[in-house]
Amino acid sequence: MATLHPKNGSKVVYVKGSAERLLSHSKYILKELSYEDMIRALNTAIHQFAKRQMTYFRGMERRGIRINWLDGSLSMEEKIEQAMALIHAT
Repeated sequence: MATLHPKNGSKVVYVKGSAERLLSHSKYILKELSYEDMIRALNTAIHQFAKRQMTYFRGMERRGIRINWLDGSLSMEEKIEQAMALIHAT
């Protein structure tokens, strides 16, 4: 979500959850949160972010934008080969 900066009118992008992730990390540094609780909060935030990404990509596909998904179980070399093949096929 983008909003305008209240003082200079420039565009400011706010990523939902970014403040919460920073806050849990800061609380750990200030010893207000245990390591285990920080890890749990970060894992939750990462999971929520991944869900938002998938929702965003599904919306792109519904609008007719083609997304070429790579198999995450492939080795890095195989992913690169697959990506290069897709690039050269267009």
